Amino acid sequence: MLLVGLIGGGLAVPARAQAWQRDAVLSSIQVKRLAFDPTGFTWVGTDAGVFRYDGHSLVPLDALVRNGERMPAGETFALVADAVGKVWCGSTAGLYCFEPGTGNLRRIELPKRPEETVKVWWLWGRPGTDDLWVSYGKDALVVLDTRRPGRVPRQPLTRLGGNEIEWIGAASRDGIWAVTQEHGVYLLDPAGRVRWHQRQPRVSLLPLGASSAQWLVSGRALYDVLPGGGVRERLRWLPPGVEDTFKPVLTDSTMQWVADSRLISLTWRANALPRVTLRPAPPGLMTDITLQQGPDGVLWCFRPFERGCYKARPVGELVRPLPLVGGGDFSTRAIHRLPDGRLLTGTYSGSLTQAADSPAAPLRHWRMWVTGEPSSHTPVPYDLLVTRRGQVVVADEVGSVGELTPATGELRYYRLLTPPPDRGPNAYSLLTDHAGQGWAGTHLGLYQLDFDRREMARYHDADSTFTLNRLKIERIVEAPAGVLWAATAEGLFRLQVATGQLVRYGAGEAGAQRLPTNLILTVHAASPDSLWVGTRDAGLLLLHPTRGLVGQITTRQGLPSMSIASLLPAPQTGDLWVGTFAGLVRYSPRTGQLAVLTKADGLPSAELNRQSVWRDSTTGLLYFGSVAGISQLDTRKPFSPQPRPCLLLSALTQHFNEGDTVRTRLLAGSPPVAGICLGPYDAFAELDLALSDHLNPEGARYSYRLLGSGDERFHALNGTHYLRLQNLRPGDYVVEVRAETSLGLPARNRLRVPLEVVAVWWQQPWVWGLGALTLLGLVVAWQQQRTARLLREYALRARIAADLHDDVGSLLSQIALQTDLLHEGFMPADQQATQLAEVADSSRMAVRQLNDVVWSLDAHNDTLPGLLARLRDYAHDVLHPTGRPVRFETAGEVPALDLPAEVRRHLYLIYKEALHNILKYAPVGAPVTIHLQHTAGQLTLTVENDGPVAGPDAAAPGRTSGHGLRNIRERAAILGGSATTEARPEGGFAVRVRLPVR
Repeated sequence: MLLVGLIGGGLAVPARAQAWQRDAVLSSIQVKRLAFDPTGFTWVGTDAGVFRYDGHSLVPLDALVRNGERMPAGETFALVADAVGKVWCGSTAGLYCFEPGTGNLRRIELPKRPEETVKVWWLWGRPGTDDLWVSYGKDALVVLDTRRPGRVPRQPLTRLGGNEIEWIGAASRDGIWAVTQEHGVYLLDPAGRVRWHQRQPRVSLLPLGASSAQWLVSGRALYDVLPGGGVRERLRWLPPGVEDTFKPVLTDSTMQWVADSRLISLTWRANALPRVTLRPAPPGLMTDITLQQGPDGVLWCFRPFERGCYKARPVGELVRPLPLVGGGDFSTRAIHRLPDGRLLTGTYSGSLTQAADSPAAPLRHWRMWVTGEPSSHTPVPYDLLVTRRGQVVVADEVGSVGELTPATGELRYYRLLTPPPDRGPNAYSLLTDHAGQGWAGTHLGLYQLDFDRREMARYHDADSTFTLNRLKIERIVEAPAGVLWAATAEGLFRLQVATGQLVRYGAGEAGAQRLPTNLILTVHAASPDSLWVGTRDAGLLLLHPTRGLVGQITTRQGLPSMSIASLLPAPQTGDLWVGTFAGLVRYSPRTGQLAVLTKADGLPSAELNRQSVWRDSTTGLLYFGSVAGISQLDTRKPFSPQPRPCLLLSALTQHFNEGDTVRTRLLAGSPPVAGICLGPYDAFAELDLALSDHLNPEGARYSYRLLGSGDERFHALNGTHYLRLQNLRPGDYVVEVRAETSLGLPARNRLRVPLEVVAVWWQQPWVWGLGALTLLGLVVAWQQQRTARLLREYALRARIAADLHDDVGSLLSQIALQTDLLHEGFMPADQQATQLAEVADSSRMAVRQLNDVVWSLDAHNDTLPGLLARLRDYAHDVLHPTGRPVRFETAGEVPALDLPAEVRRHLYLIYKEALHNILKYAPVGAPVTIHLQHTAGQLTLTVENDGPVAGPDAAAPGRTSGHGLRNIRERAAILGGSATTEARPEGGFAVRVRLPVR
């Protein structure tokens, strides 16, 4: 734009294009006003109400209200977020106040005439105060106290000439500017009283910042204020006829707005005329444009009655796209400066050059042609080098290697000493080693170049099995000791030039030669013992030739893409610039910090081209080529200054086992949540994170750690803004989240959310303690039972041994002695028969004793019927031979009662002792009665005989002394029972034993 008017020192300066980008989310609605609260959320007033915006999604205000009123549907024209975070919404239904921390929404009553509407046109919070200026109705203006909005207005109601007040702003000396819909301009004092009034409005005018009553501004010109009212044009920057309606962003020293498809900036100091700067406005927005500026300096541009919202970082970016004369995008290849100072850029649509006198000059088309080739052939310089003698050698992607004449654009291909089978080798990479030898990487392998003779020959061409001769070499670099490194799609190769020794590094190798992929796109020798390797699908690798892979950077660490297109060091800063297929990365090897530049930062495209980089050692400028153009980057300049963003928690989603439901709680306040509790069988809790980096929220990087888990390292979220917490052990934790922008700027806050994971009942500590005690008790009881069983076994073995020794052993010894006497023949013949009878009796007795021992050990006899059967057998064996009849009596059927072995044994021995007494003292032929009775809990055994007692006890009926009767009582006592003996008056003797049984 030519300067139409230049008066009094004012200057209109065209500036480079603002890097506008379309906000995909906000462009889907009709934005009427934006507000930015202290926590970092953006509030959006639209034709359909108010929304909360976190950079990823829109949430209606109604979804955030937890108590209070509901805001009626309608257009929201005015929106303000005050210093404490309350959001003031002015709409066709009136004024509403929302408190995000409590979720409370209430309607604010405004004074009005009976027939007047409360449609709110404008809200303005006066800086440094709690005042909220509200314009509404026909011409009403009132000031509220934001701390007590329900009280009487701070100042009396002001009326301004019957016109709607559509703009309010600050003036110097505590003055307030107010502008009406009919172009009326008023200067008010803090009490709302009119100090000055523009009485003859002709165009839409706004005051120039804090200029008091000195200057007014329209969309196209600057005006002086006349003492008696009215204005006079002082400075013009747009021609007449341009739409004058404009809504600027105003600070103490700048004013910015959009008019006539231009972004216009006015900058001033003291009372000097402002400096005017013109830049292109967002595409598609022409007139009636609203411009707002966020707390991070990002400009927002939209039309209140159309869809579409654009944003841009303030001028002064690190990245400067180089324009092309005639416009248009172009995909770049080689970038290099020619000996005459011009910058040469290769593209698929022809070569481009930049004038040597200015690095900011636009690019122009330049004809490069090949000697002896058809005119239709257009070279595509993929790489370029200048030899020590000043020769310009070009690697042609669609041709071969040739020497360029910069004055004429003529490209003369080198002569091939080893002709290819079909066509010349397409060249991709050039190198001059430390000895001055030239090399070229082509689609047919590695070639040596003779710069003087303009010839090229394939390296090791005589060896048909040489691996590099069948590979496409993307990049070649030199390392110390005469070593070349070649990047190919089948791995990285290390070539010892002098010997031809070739070592492959790739996915199929072992040890130090193993890499995670074979697809190598580029390589850079960082030092004598390390290389940076760019891959197609495994990110950036750091390789030590003998130690192997020592580092890998992927999307987990913040790379925007796993495909590395180019590598370029910046020696001044020590940084490594990494071109990827989704952005330009500045990586600091010392700190590990990443910064990612995209279209939002000025790149023509985030997709960088392979090998399309160059560093100007004279100026320090870096050049990067993309699919849409070339960018210039000055590493001596810092990144655009901006405040650190806020880390936000937008929503909390949790699964609840009760009812098997998933609930989402939308958040907008601070602190976002007091804590999270995952109950038994609750599957997960998910945090929806956001970062108030309004220009590039998608590029934010998040990481978290779980304090109290034992592993307190930060873990990256790998390109997502959702953090899911699940499969956690019961306990108390603190979830700590940190974030940084795509440029590596950390958030000014961290999220710390307490987390309690409640165990199911069987995971509670007291349950485990009780279980441990129970297990210990069981172990102790088992050990005690085992010990008791062992003691019983030892006692049983001792008893068996004693029984066998005392009873059976003595009888067998007696039998042995008697048989020895018979065998020796010393006994008379008349005594031998008697002796043999005694041997037979002793044998039978030994058999009975042995049967008793076996019977006592057999578990099948541990029942009352089994005991009764044994009693019958023994009585038959010992009483019948003596002529004493036996009668067994039982009370009914004998129950199948289990008897412990010890009870059965002692009762059987008592029975034997009783029969032994009968054999000893009762007369032969006296009947014997044995009575066995089982009642509830008791077993009674009675053994009695009839007739007079023949032994010594006969003279003393009822006598209880004697060794045998004492044994009976002792055994009964052992079993917890009792034993009685008595002499019957009519003759005979009885033994009665009572034992408790279960």
